[in-house]
Amino acid sequence: DGWLNEFAIEYAGGFLGGKTSFTKFTADNRLYRQIRGVVFAGALRLGYAQGLRSNRKRSIASFERFRAGGSTTVRGYGERSLGPVDESGNHRGDVMLILNTELRFPIYKRVGGVLFLDIGNVWNDLSEIKNASPLLHSSVGIGVRVNTPLGPARIDYGFPLVKGNSPQIYFELGHAF
Repeated sequence: DGWLNEFAIEYAGGFLGGKTSFTKFTADNRLYRQIRGVVFAGALRLGYAQGLRSNRKRSIASFERFRAGGSTTVRGYGERSLGPVDESGNHRGDVMLILNTELRFPIYKRVGGVLFLDIGNVWNDLSEIKNASPLLHSSVGIGVRVNTPLGPARIDYGFPLVKGNSPQIYFELGHAF
């Protein structure tokens, strides 16, 4: 049981110098509740980035932009496959919304199961959100967790709810969130 709440502000460039200048805000809010051995886990992650005055017309460096899709964001889609394509050919954006929910339950000793729903996307700008199609990508899935000395090992199988996408399998160490 418990909460994890993080809020971060990143500042680059401006009076600090550098080739790019931006401000990035991120919020990560997670909730965990246990009822009779079953754990409900939920996460809401938000992000917004904007170039500073001297950099508003130029894109923020690709590696500093938000990404969605894959094993820790919206399972059921390929890693970093959601959102607009930037000048580097990567799916990235300056606005992010990710919502994850899981029902975690024991199966046998060190083995547990998970049912999940993931929703999210990234966009270049807030103005793009109202015209986005689909607005949000979503998926449902199942997973198995095995507690190991290194932490949980997991296998997730995500089914995208948008037609034209095939299910994805993920093998990872650690929880999705």
